[in-house]
Amino acid sequence: MQPNAHVNDNAPSNVDTIAVFDFDGTVTQFHSFWRFVMANTSITKKLAGTGLIVRLLFDIKIKKKPLMLAREEFVRFFLRGFDAHQWRDRATKFALEQLPQWITPEAKARIEWHQSQGHRLALVSNSPVDYLVPWAKLYGFEHVAGSQFAEHNGQLTGEMQGNHCFGPEKVNQLEALINERANTIVYAYGDSVGDRELLQYADFAFYRNFSTPGNLPW
Repeated sequence: MQPNAHVNDNAPSNVDTIAVFDFDGTVTQFHSFWRFVMANTSITKKLAGTGLIVRLLFDIKIKKKPLMLAREEFVRFFLRGFDAHQWRDRATKFALEQLPQWITPEAKARIEWHQSQGHRLALVSNSPVDYLVPWAKLYGFEHVAGSQFAEHNGQLTGEMQGNHCFGPEKVNQLEALINERANTIVYAYGDSVGDRELLQYADFAFYRNFSTPGNLPW
């Protein structure tokens, strides 16, 4: 079905409906990951990493380096050596205390509408599962997919564990929840090129809004 397709009034009674949301910039008013990392980084390391951040932003802007490769370099510098237990504790605190203040009223209302309709909720984001999962539990999300970071001897290694939850991987995560695509209605919400494949896959695709499906920029 196309992103702006209409629900068939004669759909079978066993039809399943899933609403899948991107997080940063879609549900939140701010991008969370780098803010979380910077809030939990020492002044010394922030100063040491300033040049790296400037270079990565410039490389992304001139398309010298793909976004995900730049992200990996950022993660490698700032997360390597971070105590894993402390990382998870701070992530949970961030999820419960800070993130609820960043959720837009429109996103909250849309999530609650899907809940009132009995729809299943999924969150697919490239932000860390360490704070996505505790936040999602507050809102009744059934499934959460996000970044995971490798650990060794109780410390983060600075490397990814698994794939970036970006682009086609978001569709892969969603398809794991679907039994029969023909009997499933998918609502998808996103705000960037990283959500392109997900929005194209959906029956109702909402790009940077919660009221008008379709009108995708690609």
